[in-house]
Amino acid sequence: MASDENTPKFSPAGIPPTPEQTEIQTCRNRSIIVMASAGAAKTTTLALRIAESIARNFSPSSIIALTFSKEAATVLKDRLLVLGLNRVQASAVTIETFEEFAKRVLREHIEYSSPSYAETAEAVAQYVRKAVDNIRQRNELRSTPQEVWLPESNEQIADALRLIRRIKGRFILPRIPEEETSESYEERHNIDHAILTLYREIERTRFDPNGECYWRQNFDAIFDLAQYLDAVPKTQDQLPPYRVIMVDELQDMNPATAYCLDKLLACSRERYQGKAYFTGVGDFDQVIHHWSGADIGFIRQHYIESLATKLRLTKTFRHGAAMTYATGAQKNKTITSGRDVRSEITLLKYAKGNKIEAAGRVIEAIKRWHKEGHPLKECAIILRNPHQSVYVENALLEAGIGWRLQGLVSYLTRPEILMLRGLIAYALDDYESIPSSQQRFDVLKSLVFWQELGWSENRVEYLKDYEITAQRYVTFFDDSFFKPQTRGDRKASLLSEEEEGEQALERMEWLAELKRQGRHEEANALVQLREQQAEEDKIIEDSPVRRNARERLKRAVDVLKTALVEQSAEEVISQVIDCLDIRRVARRLFIDPMTAQNAVHSMEGFVAAARQQGGSVREFAVWLRQAEEHAAKLRTSQTVLMTTIDSAKGNEYPHVIMPFLENDDFPLRNADVEEERNRFYVAITRMRDALSLVVPAETERVSTFVKDMKIDKAILHEERIQKGCR
Repeated sequence: MASDENTPKFSPAGIPPTPEQTEIQTCRNRSIIVMASAGAAKTTTLALRIAESIARNFSPSSIIALTFSKEAATVLKDRLLVLGLNRVQASAVTIETFEEFAKRVLREHIEYSSPSYAETAEAVAQYVRKAVDNIRQRNELRSTPQEVWLPESNEQIADALRLIRRIKGRFILPRIPEEETSESYEERHNIDHAILTLYREIERTRFDPNGECYWRQNFDAIFDLAQYLDAVPKTQDQLPPYRVIMVDELQDMNPATAYCLDKLLACSRERYQGKAYFTGVGDFDQVIHHWSGADIGFIRQHYIESLATKLRLTKTFRHGAAMTYATGAQKNKTITSGRDVRSEITLLKYAKGNKIEAAGRVIEAIKRWHKEGHPLKECAIILRNPHQSVYVENALLEAGIGWRLQGLVSYLTRPEILMLRGLIAYALDDYESIPSSQQRFDVLKSLVFWQELGWSENRVEYLKDYEITAQRYVTFFDDSFFKPQTRGDRKASLLSEEEEGEQALERMEWLAELKRQGRHEEANALVQLREQQAEEDKIIEDSPVRRNARERLKRAVDVLKTALVEQSAEEVISQVIDCLDIRRVARRLFIDPMTAQNAVHSMEGFVAAARQQGGSVREFAVWLRQAEEHAAKLRTSQTVLMTTIDSAKGNEYPHVIMPFLENDDFPLRNADVEEERNRFYVAITRMRDALSLVVPAETERVSTFVKDMKIDKAILHEERIQKGCR
């Protein structure tokens, strides 16, 4: 800071800062990186440094703190007041997300017009479909059209947009340098050709020829600001300079955001003759947002290794000594505890590969916690992958324990499972297993997707307007899935029935107008043209993909219809999945291999549920309906939380339960080991008081991450501290 004094000018209310916090609060270096542990009061420390800057006569309006979420920004604002900073001064400090900062700069200093914002997935999807249509039209004009994957369903569009967001986060521009080919560009950046093609076309739809932006979705503002700063270096002069710049959760930084931050720092240092200060705070063992372009290699090179001043927050206030020892061992770093409480770390064992038994251990952990007098709502089951919820949901159901979901949906309502349930209902003529019209719509929508009908979303959504009775359900199956596709079907697939009706009405009105004007020859020609088109629409235009999908579906339905009463649901459903060739179809439907893999694993879990229940397919269908009804009733009382690691990040829970900690499940086979280790670290550090780890009984199969925690030594370490031994 500006003063040479090491004594803090600001004294916080209520809490005595630790020596580490005081060192960070008063550090005079112009650029510092604070390397923190989970639960080490990062936000409080950042607030202390802001308050210290104001106490040393820095104008509050010359201070900015940037975060990656609105929640983090709100917490930081509140923390300033909790520490005792004057409310007027606190409100004068700019605290906002990077996205809000980028929007503000673009709006106030760079753009001439205001683009519209696509706030919902549906709004973004319409632009993606426009881009897809543009690509198709250009492809059809080629002398030799290319085979290119293009998204059609909502699931595929969401899949593609996730990949494109990562491309933007990595700050890979849509323009290919003149000296480079498309192939070399794809290879250099490791991008699939189909995704690069779609990405470039979507970006074309976002800008007019003069470079003005038509529309954005969330997180586009950062990328657009980075593009402006890259294309027009003088744009940097339009950035608002700040004397003090701070960043929370620095580990979530990606190259596009870092580029904007670098330019902001350069602008600020130029404005204040080098006397501008930067502080970045983060736990660099929590880099798990690879999907948004965050990468530990980039962060390490760009920040950790390039900035000389590195300070640490090694004391966590989240959990006790045993847990701090275990997490420190797992990440090979020193962490101490600021809580004088015991950390309960329990290993619960199951037979290798037996996920049903592993889910039973989850129930044991919950019941033990509840028996000790704690409420169920304090339990959080954190999963590595959403598809693992199949086993845990069934176990919770059988135990009569309600659950709520965060970051995932119940396996019974996932598209791949709804498809199987829909086939069972059709083949067995058992529509009570899918009782509501809404659920039947969801089933048919899933079947349209997995059968690759290529319907527009408008046509699919139009089904909602019908009450889908059992008869309509059967008719839909027979007409849409089991008949060869005609030219008329292909045309209709791009329209909703309402749009078809509007077109027919327009033709009738035009015909009536021609007759009214006495233009009978033109009217007759119009009628003949329509009759000719009607005949042409009857022509079969069945693609190999549609033909193969129809044959697979017929075989699957035949298996269900001819199943013997004594055949188990597990056996029959396994045969159905084989008939549908799910693995290959999933790889074609989803460009992201992980998405395809998750869908396949969900179906495998569905088969396991059938095995667990026993009985015939019809009996299993009845159980599925009863399971949904029972789960809904259980949710009306106390519930445990089931969530994913990504959704749990930034939160903490009294009792964390992690099942399926087996090599190949966690760390995931073929995944980046370093990022998997970070994911594991994020998950275990969400606990406050208790951590239950469900592991295979065979030592060689236990996740290497669990072994690295050295749990036995961690517990002994805590016992020595509790006894006052050093």
